[in-house]
Amino acid sequence: MKRNLFVLVVLTLTLLVTLVSCDFSSDDGYGGNPNYGRPSQTQGREEQTTQNQYEEEQTTQNQYEEEQTTQNRYEEEQTTQNQYEEEQTTSDDDLPVTGEMVYESFRDGTCCLKSVGTYTGKVINIPETSPAGDRVIGIEKKAFQNCERIRTVNLPSTLTYIGDYAFQECINLQEITIPEDIVSIGYRAFSGCVNLQKLYFNATECKDFSSGSTVFRNAGQKSETGLEVYIADNVKQIPDYFMCSNSQAEENKITKAVFAEGSVCENIGKSAFEGCRGMSSVNIPASMITIDNNAFCGCESITEITIPEDIVSIGYRAFNGCVNLQKLYFNATECKAFSSGSTVFRNAGQKSETGLEIYIADNVKQIPDYFMYSNSQAEENKITKAVFAEG
Repeated sequence: MKRNLFVLVVLTLTLLVTLVSCDFSSDDGYGGNPNYGRPSQTQGREEQTTQNQYEEEQTTQNQYEEEQTTQNRYEEEQTTQNQYEEEQTTSDDDLPVTGEMVYESFRDGTCCLKSVGTYTGKVINIPETSPAGDRVIGIEKKAFQNCERIRTVNLPSTLTYIGDYAFQECINLQEITIPEDIVSIGYRAFSGCVNLQKLYFNATECKDFSSGSTVFRNAGQKSETGLEVYIADNVKQIPDYFMCSNSQAEENKITKAVFAEGSVCENIGKSAFEGCRGMSSVNIPASMITIDNNAFCGCESITEITIPEDIVSIGYRAFNGCVNLQKLYFNATECKAFSSGSTVFRNAGQKSETGLEIYIADNVKQIPDYFMYSNSQAEENKITKAVFAEG
């Protein structure tokens, strides 16, 4: 019994000594190693770098997702826009042509087309006779004004007049033929036909336009090819102020005027092509007798002109401001003298690199008074040479 008690006491004392030793060997409870169980400084930096990389990758991922969202929204909007345009095109093209145009009888067997009425077509075929049997001789004022859907108009040969504003702002009209018997075209009748590409002028004796009528104001302005004017062989005169633009803001975009082969035209009216800055060519027919005042004034793009043999009169400042004129072929055998202040070729050739070269035909009997005269240095043309043909 005593022996067992002694052994128990010894074991108890040994345990106490062991516990006291552990308490004094380390204050941090990790067996005396201060770094035991703690991350090292190197490990901390590596973990911080890894954390930064993760955050950068996360930021990049967020930016990508935002860009992808924006792209998706753009594609959705584009799809919606395309669908809208397809619907618009489909609805415009597939609509059945309905309704009727309105006519007004003069009670003498003739009538005029009063308005487009309820007609919905994009191609306008105006008949020679109305549904009531009257011969259609006119198109009334504002009959087709602002009809944006119209692409083509076919005018009847019975037509004699076109009223004021008749086709004004028909912005999609691309081609028009003026019939042979037309004698009157009203104020701004084709003003604002900005996509007009071709004009076939067949009116043999159309009356002169007034100075402010600007019948073709802004015509062809949005056409890629501009406006091309074709003048039939039986047209006897070009009306005063035919294609005239009063200002640059009202300017049409005529690029060329073509007289048909065999033309019988004898007169180009006053200011007929004045201000047509984009017109680069015109072939004056051999039948021409007079070119009136300011006929080609301000036609800056014309580079070459031939004055036919039978010309007897060229008006005041007829070619004034043709600053890119390079060649003038003068074939008029007996052209009347110019007046001292007419300055027919004022500033001609001023912007041409080669200047203006004049070639005078062998059958020319006289050079008119004040032919190339300039009143001042400001009005001076840039003639570089005058060549008389041999013989």
